[in-house]
Amino acid sequence: MNITVRLYATLRELVPERKRVVELDIPEGTTVGEVIAHLGIPPGTVRKVFVGGIAQEESYVLQPGDEVAVFPPIAGGAPVQEFLNIRSVDEARVRFQAAWSPTPPRTSVAALSQACGRVVGKDIVAPEDLPPYPRSVVDGYAVRAADTFAAGEGLPAYLAVTGEVPMGQAPRLSIGPGEAARIPTGGVLPPGADAVVMVEHTEALAGPVPPGGPGSPAPAAEGIEVRRPVGPGENVIRPGEDVRSGAIVLRAGTVLRPAHIGLLAGLGVTQIDVAVPPRVAVISTGDEVVPPEQRPEAGCIRDINGPALCAAVRSEGGEPFFCGIVVDEFEPLLNALRAAQAGADVILVSGGSSIGLRDG
Repeated sequence: MNITVRLYATLRELVPERKRVVELDIPEGTTVGEVIAHLGIPPGTVRKVFVGGIAQEESYVLQPGDEVAVFPPIAGGAPVQEFLNIRSVDEARVRFQAAWSPTPPRTSVAALSQACGRVVGKDIVAPEDLPPYPRSVVDGYAVRAADTFAAGEGLPAYLAVTGEVPMGQAPRLSIGPGEAARIPTGGVLPPGADAVVMVEHTEALAGPVPPGGPGSPAPAAEGIEVRRPVGPGENVIRPGEDVRSGAIVLRAGTVLRPAHIGLLAGLGVTQIDVAVPPRVAVISTGDEVVPPEQRPEAGCIRDINGPALCAAVRSEGGEPFFCGIVVDEFEPLLNALRAAQAGADVILVSGGSSIGLRDG
């Protein structure tokens, strides 16, 4: 009867043909131990034997067509670990990061409009304050906070309205004692003012400010009642309150999101150093694997992992390139790896990792 024996690592050196896979014609009733002896492998040099993927003792009687995998002891006397032990994702990640030495990323310049989703390549420093001037955060009246102290519903403060701050322009007036100026949200706070009263907390007067009110000596043509006090800086955003000039806005390695794009636009940063996306080679392996567009024959299956890995790389910001499907043979796989290495930062290989005759 015929069986197939796969020899791992140093065991191949003990067989005259030094083959990884040996086809044998043996009598019925032959045991695993007898096959090992027939191959000339000395006692004590075999750690584990799998038959059809199941660990077996040397006394196991082989059957026609059995596939036998023979493993040597772990080199250096290290503790024996079962080949089929599975590590968790977290354990695998720790082992990978311990062995990985990343190189500094290559960078290129991207326009702000094309930068969302890219990775910041160098720290971005604010070139100016944001905002660059004191701004109102409400619609209302620019005032001196001291003129509103103790104001209330029953005893309002009376202020003379001397003008208006135009939107999108620098103010053409200043605020003196007892004065106020209409100001829109985002308007520049005029000189002399240190707070803004919300329009909801005021009431327009039908005539000028009453005599004796805390205004200028000459009655104004228009006045307001302030029915709630404000403190210095209330309803105002100061220069640099969002970002100070010279501060690091975004650190290298930050993935740019829409909010980041808005922040950079507000600072006038329109060109950004971004990391060049890593090029990731994807290789599928397997004698039974065929391209997705091909109808698989009996025993074959369409390539699923290749397209899925390429999509995963692209979704994480990388640039995948598919290197095709490679048969389960050492030389073709080695050649594919060498070709991929020339143009890739990372190589992903999808294939068997168990104890099948074509795995490993």
